[in-house]
Amino acid sequence: MELAKKASALIGRMLSGEENVVRWLRPEAKTGRGLDDVFWTTEIQPLSLPKVTNPSVSIIIPVFNQKLHTFNCLKSVLENTAGARYEAIVVDDASTDDTAAMLSQIDNLKIVRNRVNAGFLNACHIGARHAAGRYLVFLNNDTQVRRGWLAALTDVMENDANVGLVGAKLVYPDGRLQEAGGIIWNDASGCNYGRGDDPEKSEYCFLREVDYCSGACIMVRRELWERLDGFDTRYAPAYYEDTDLAFALRQAGYKVMYQPAAEVIHHEGVSNGTAVSEGVKKFQAINREKFRDKWREVLAENHSDINCEVLVARQRARGKRMLVIDHQVPAHDRDSGSQRMYQLLRLFTQMGWLVTFLPADLARREPYTTELQRMGIEVLYWPCRRWKFISKLAPHLDLVIVSRPAPKKYLRQLRRLAPQAKFIYDTVDLYFLRESRRANLEKSSIVQRTANKYRRLEFSLATQSDATFVVSSVEREILLRHDPALNVHVVPNIHEATANVKPFAGRKDLL
Repeated sequence: MELAKKASALIGRMLSGEENVVRWLRPEAKTGRGLDDVFWTTEIQPLSLPKVTNPSVSIIIPVFNQKLHTFNCLKSVLENTAGARYEAIVVDDASTDDTAAMLSQIDNLKIVRNRVNAGFLNACHIGARHAAGRYLVFLNNDTQVRRGWLAALTDVMENDANVGLVGAKLVYPDGRLQEAGGIIWNDASGCNYGRGDDPEKSEYCFLREVDYCSGACIMVRRELWERLDGFDTRYAPAYYEDTDLAFALRQAGYKVMYQPAAEVIHHEGVSNGTAVSEGVKKFQAINREKFRDKWREVLAENHSDINCEVLVARQRARGKRMLVIDHQVPAHDRDSGSQRMYQLLRLFTQMGWLVTFLPADLARREPYTTELQRMGIEVLYWPCRRWKFISKLAPHLDLVIVSRPAPKKYLRQLRRLAPQAKFIYDTVDLYFLRESRRANLEKSSIVQRTANKYRRLEFSLATQSDATFVVSSVEREILLRHDPALNVHVVPNIHEATANVKPFAGRKDLL
């Protein structure tokens, strides 16, 4: 009996999202999901990269020694980049170990050898001059890419011509998050968003515009790279060149995006060490001052103080912010209400709104959650502590949409947390009206009591909201008869027209 009580309490906390019990159930959760598509090997063996005559992407990998890391990097590219038209270019920056011998065992690899060590930044420039692709990917040799990484980066470029640079989600070898996009504060210091956390948390898993992405894995349009003359050489040999490029692209009118679907393991510190006072790493502090001098006005005008709420600072886009609440993530191919919500969310993102979607059940329904995330919508899911998260976001919200008859406590709490926001109640359809019709049809007093309960709830939600959406003029008239002062708007469902439809004579078996 005692065990049953404990189990019940645990399940209750899980369903309420009030405690991160995932760490109780599987201790390895703190290191993220299993890295089953990437393996480290100490055995160097021949590899054969694909032979491509007209590559779309050029992957540029500067290396100095660390032959095992370089080999594992190339091996992961070979194993996890199937179907893409890419070339791999290694710039051997005068390595002193057996890197040259290792590289000679890899077929269809472009190798550029520097007689004198040029440093990371200049090695990138040298590699770019040998590139044939429309897109340039700069990849550290101490990385291992995960399945689908390159397609995910390329998709962002192909879907939005206004994107100049897109970066990957960086993960430590133990599975902890290293960076989900970068933040630059107004003093030129930086923040790797989410560092050390679980990379599968909802706040790290949606496409978004950011200040910059670390150069361990970034994709740039080649034409823009050449127009801007690549990395600014004032930052040679390394550090802040990636941040500076992001700022230069934004100044030229292009966006810098973080793509969580492109996941890359980064063995941080292998290339340049971790001690900030010695070796190449010492240039991190030196170049920060150079960066601050160059971008002083931009930092003062467009970047936040280090004490700013990180949920705001993590997004470079400065659109209005919206929280949308529905009973679950919309399965748009299953029911009309979900199709309606999906289309509304698409419209809001196209209009430039920054959308956070809260499903009341906190379930990560797939493939629908990922689909929204790739549209740039943040979808909250378990183990997110919803009210803790919302309390941080609430002061910055401009609009809250509650869909369907949600519990009244939601509206009360949100009104208290976000008094500045406008509230819209989207009925989808009036539930009490449907149940009343059912009660009449079935002659059921039980169903009628349910209808009456929802009638009170739905009228209450409409009264508490700044505006109410309904799907038809009939439902609008019903609400206005109850209270003529209500602000009710007819927002019909949206359906995409099908281009090719069979003629009536060619259809059968519909009923």
